[in-house]
Amino acid sequence: MTTEQLDLFDERDYDAEAAAKGAWRDRMVPADWVAPYDCGYGPAGTVVSGWRCPACGKVEPNGYILLINHGIDPHIPGDEGFLTECISMDLRAVRATVEARA
Repeated sequence: MTTEQLDLFDERDYDAEAAAKGAWRDRMVPADWVAPYDCGYGPAGTVVSGWRCPACGKVEPNGYILLINHGIDPHIPGDEGFLTECISMDLRAVRATVEARA
C-alpha cells in the first residue's frame, strides 16, 4: 500500500523516479564481510556476502544489519541523502562533539 495520494491526472515524473531508483541500485554494491570472531556466520575468518554502506564504506554481513546500523536498505530505494551521509556517520559526529565538550 502506498502512502502517496494520487490525483486524477497522476502527474508524477515516472522517468525521474526510475532514474533515482537506478542510481540507488548502482550505489548499493554487495561486498565480502569477514567474521572478526566466532559468531553465527561461522568461525573467525569466515567470508559472507554482505553489503557495503555507500556513505561510510563499512561492510555489514546482511541487509538487515545495514538498515539498523546505517539507515539504508539495499533492496528498497530511499532518500538520496543516505548515499552520502548515513546514520552511523551522524552518530560518530555527535559522539565526537560530546567528547570535545567533556
